[in-house]
Amino acid sequence: LKNLLLKWKLVRELRAQHYTSVYVFETNPHYHRLLAGTAPTVYQIDDGTPGVHFCNRCLELVARSTGEPVGNEWVTLPVSDDGLARARALLATRGIGSDTVLVGLHPTFAGSSLPVFRDRKGMRHRVWPRESFARLARELHEKAEALRIPLRIVIDALPEERALVEPIVSQSGGVVTLLTEPPDFERYKGVLQCVDVLVTPNTGPMHIAAAVGTRVVALFSGWSIEECGPFVPAERFRTLRAEDCDDEERGLAAIPPTKVAEAVFDLLPSGR
Repeated sequence: LKNLLLKWKLVRELRAQHYTSVYVFETNPHYHRLLAGTAPTVYQIDDGTPGVHFCNRCLELVARSTGEPVGNEWVTLPVSDDGLARARALLATRGIGSDTVLVGLHPTFAGSSLPVFRDRKGMRHRVWPRESFARLARELHEKAEALRIPLRIVIDALPEERALVEPIVSQSGGVVTLLTEPPDFERYKGVLQCVDVLVTPNTGPMHIAAAVGTRVVALFSGWSIEECGPFVPAERFRTLRAEDCDDEERGLAAIPPTKVAEAVFDLLPSGR
């Protein structure tokens, strides 16, 4: 009932804006039905051609609706000087400076803190096990020590996600540094920009990190890398697919931490 009331309020507020056009970049037809009538013209992204990136489909819709060519540039996202300063100050409180090689882990996704999942079977495509993250952290730490690299590993999570990520810190033997500060998007982007490599399943932060210039090791299962992978130059990310591993029916759990560790070290910038 609450959701129905929120939808009604949202549609009413959108109609009150008197938009000339509305663009729906969600593929789920539910959103097109929801926004019908909020503007004289509502443009809906099509189902797309297999192998075509979602960003290109969005750009094609804009070009088709306006009759004007749209430049096809990589996704970028700016970080404010103040946000970057807050990020560096936060990392400094954990003993992490500019000379530290920083690897980030992102083990959560939108909705992962909810007590009940709507799609339990689909979780295998969205969740890399905590044990895998912990083992990855240990392997990265051990290899960095052997190579005498000043490497640190961090997780920047929301406060309500603390219970979800603390087991990773514990199982890693304490080599993971946990940040659970109040939400601050500019500061969060700053932390991502300070990270040399981020390890994450196919999530929003995967795209945010890539857009702020951070190298990404992306874990995929059940999703097309060509259609929804990072929209940045290929040399700035590596992808590992469950479908290329043994026991692919396990989803992301099929991806071995050792392979992820290799990809991380492969992506570390020269001189780092």
